[in-house]
Amino acid sequence: MNRLRLSIFLLAMTGPPQAARAQDTAPLESSLPGRVEAALRQAEAVVSLQADFVQDKIAPFLRKPLRSTGRVEVKGPCIRWTVEAPRPSVLLVSRQDIRVYYPEQSRMEIYEPDGALAGFASSPLPRMARLREQFDLRLDGEAWRDGFALQLIPRADALRKHLSWVRVEVSDSDGIARRIVWADPDGERTEITLSGIRVNPDISDRRFTLAPPEGTTVVRPLRRDP
Repeated sequence: MNRLRLSIFLLAMTGPPQAARAQDTAPLESSLPGRVEAALRQAEAVVSLQADFVQDKIAPFLRKPLRSTGRVEVKGPCIRWTVEAPRPSVLLVSRQDIRVYYPEQSRMEIYEPDGALAGFASSPLPRMARLREQFDLRLDGEAWRDGFALQLIPRADALRKHLSWVRVEVSDSDGIARRIVWADPDGERTEITLSGIRVNPDISDRRFTLAPPEGTTVVRPLRRDP
């Protein structure tokens, strides 16, 4: 699994992305900044979160979207994505690393985030200042009845090689994303929709530890030996 793609996946799940036309967007600083900041301030009060998710991957080579469903849990700096169908897997993000466990294959992949993307991987609710470091932020002109949509365009060439744009639909009521969409330069698009959101539930810390069961093959695909 590509580390950059994985980090982008995590970023999208946590907060802000369909591409909007240039004339349909307005710079964030000049369009409803008070509304945006008020909603995101509410999100800062979120210390834990649970929700169901549906992810659809749309690509030119796929006859129909590839759908997966599961549950996401957030607590502090940690986030856990548990995919239940069509094939089970667990993606766990902490400050230390990113772990992906495939029980059917008895395989665990461990990634060590670094650089600018490490901040996204370790923060379920990225701050606006951090997003501005890596993206041009705009309000998407396409109406969304329950809040507003942010469009993120990557600034760095290294990021643009893997990501064309991100769109996030954010609720006015709590500042939490309900739908995230992003696309890559190859024409693949990923759409994630959250439902059944519970804010500040009591989640055990054990949910955010992922030790490989005995017999599991553990690999570090991006590790560089000295």
